[in-house]
Amino acid sequence: MERRGQDHERRGQDHERRCEVRINHRSHMSKNYRSSVSARFALAVEQLEQCAELIEDGSVPKLRMAIVLMDNLADTFLYRLCLDHIARAHQQTFGTVKKQRLSKGQVNDLKRSFVKKLKFVADNYSPKRDGYRLTPADIDLLSVGHTYRNAIYHRDSHNPSVIPVLARLLYAATNRLFRVSTRASDGGTRSEATQRDIESFTLYKVIDNAGFFWPHKAAANVARRLQKRITQDTEDAVSTLAADLRSRSERLLKLAQSLPSVEAVLPWAEFWDLHGFDRRLVQLADRGDLWLRRDEFAAHKESVWTDANQAEEQLNVAVKQLWSTFKPEVSLDEIPRAAQIAEWLATLNGDITAAVHTYHEVDQRLSRLEGYLWEIEADYDREASREADRRREPDDDEDDA
Repeated sequence: MERRGQDHERRGQDHERRCEVRINHRSHMSKNYRSSVSARFALAVEQLEQCAELIEDGSVPKLRMAIVLMDNLADTFLYRLCLDHIARAHQQTFGTVKKQRLSKGQVNDLKRSFVKKLKFVADNYSPKRDGYRLTPADIDLLSVGHTYRNAIYHRDSHNPSVIPVLARLLYAATNRLFRVSTRASDGGTRSEATQRDIESFTLYKVIDNAGFFWPHKAAANVARRLQKRITQDTEDAVSTLAADLRSRSERLLKLAQSLPSVEAVLPWAEFWDLHGFDRRLVQLADRGDLWLRRDEFAAHKESVWTDANQAEEQLNVAVKQLWSTFKPEVSLDEIPRAAQIAEWLATLNGDITAAVHTYHEVDQRLSRLEGYLWEIEADYDREASREADRRREPDDDEDDA
């Protein structure tokens, strides 16, 4: 028995050496670092713990950071699953998992796109295949979380009412993905290097009674314990999402009623959002803008004016052509629809998957309408300010006289 244990340990050490990778990025900002199964495991657990601390803090800045970090972790775990599947596709063995070989271009697309990684995993892994347990609910939640991460990271946008709920739900899904991404085929190890990597995580029982580190069992223990640390009551979550849609629809209804001719103006707001940065329109607008050109002192002012007028005429023609094929997608009907969905969410009896999916779909459309109405309101305010300034000008002249 002792000899069998020694052979098993030796095989585990050999496996770890084969899995060890030396990373050397050509950058003065990075150093060579060791990456093995245990090292990657330790790095993931430490980041999950940091996410938990950020969520427990509860402030909006910390919650924003948690969502960004969790999305990065999810991207990493999905990438591991993709690589694992691609590697097995080239093995000359029989198995229960569908094999799919990818071209270099397809692999590069996976590396660059979170959405494509998630779709690849969703298409190739299920609870019935190879022991993986990534559910459709988790896939949907990870997709929704990535959308809100993009809003935070790229557009500095978040909803303070729902970000606490979203962070807690996304944390649970990220932990489950961590568990899924750790392969059951990774052998147990008992080397000194492994012990150093995971010595800080004995609380999670990552080492079995024989002193071996089994990655998939350790990941299950970590995920289970961390999910108990950060919880979210499903009924409270659904109630929060419903309340957010209800309050926003009420505010938008009041705003829409205060804006004159809003139904006629709204399609134009959407049109310019879609085509406002069209390259051809921008070039024509720049040619027709004398203040931008600053050619009033040019030697041939007449030709400058002629060119500006021609550009303005061409711009009007181009806008009319685009408008003739434009079909608005956003309307004021989103307001009563959001109010109806808010009431419908209360009937889901805590079905958080359906609630998040539905809320996300309504939130995306309602957010577009909010942006357009706020833009229209700002335009009206600017025009009112200019009109007030024009009315004051004669009085100013009389005072000077």
